[in-house]
Amino acid sequence: MKWQTITFPAIAAALLVGCGGGSDGGSLTGPEVGSDQCSIDGQKQFVLDSMRDVYFWNDLLPATVNLNDFATPEALLASLTSVQPLDRFSFINSAAADSAFFGEGQFVGFGFSTRQVADNDIRFTRVFGASPADLGGIRRGQRLLAVDGRTVEKIQAAEGL
Repeated sequence: MKWQTITFPAIAAALLVGCGGGSDGGSLTGPEVGSDQCSIDGQKQFVLDSMRDVYFWNDLLPATVNLNDFATPEALLASLTSVQPLDRFSFINSAAADSAFFGEGQFVGFGFSTRQVADNDIRFTRVFGASPADLGGIRRGQRLLAVDGRTVEKIQAAEGL
């Protein structure tokens, strides 16, 4: 099963940084200041190229895309991602929603979040890069089976979640 979160803020931040605005908050490299890539068409091409490179379901993207069919980079991005998420862990967030959720880019603790999807089924929904969780090998979408040798079922029975 594939697990992926792609946030528009990462793509937008790369566009802003490369086109002379914002601050570098991601690993994507955007267009150079003053280049044709800073035009709306250049930004749309950057979105398409980025989606082909980093989108987990890039094999589902159309083979050809007419950039003239889209007025803005946001419209293109919306068309390249499904309206119905492919799974409950994949979605596009606004910059405001990400900032609110992550406390403006900072995490506390081990650098992950989880979600209980069913009885005794807890999944890692986000793992911050270079966090203790990431460095320990935890990956998004993995199932939490036990903590210190205690199964999730035993923890729930004894302590609840």
